[in-house]
Amino acid sequence: MSIILSPDSISFHADSSPGTFDSQPVDVTVRSDYKDWSVHCEAISPLTLSKEKNQIPFEHLFINTPYTNRAVDKGAGPGYESMDEPRLVAKGTFTGLIAIKASSLKFRLLTTWEDKPGTYVGQIRFTYLTNP
Repeated sequence: MSIILSPDSISFHADSSPGTFDSQPVDVTVRSDYKDWSVHCEAISPLTLSKEKNQIPFEHLFINTPYTNRAVDKGAGPGYESMDEPRLVAKGTFTGLIAIKASSLKFRLLTTWEDKPGTYVGQIRFTYLTNP
């Protein structure tokens, strides 16, 4: 089994406040020897402004996946869900020796008047689960 993320990091260039800012899309590629698997992601640190202490909470980081509800808008646009809890980003079955593109993810940051302009970075954990 293997997971490849491309790109393997995200950042947000929030050049003004308030607003919404998108990172580069992330493709999730999976190779699996298991018949039933899923990939979940979760934010594990608040977003921080490069070289500063300003932090943006998880609730202002959003994700759009093939599994988000396109009819719901929680402030970041239709189909974006908050990263305040783990989110399903891909699922599938046995792929054999060939890796497949399992999902394309879009991340969005929602800033307020209290957030300084700049480049924000954070950490996101991807977890691969199998059902034997």
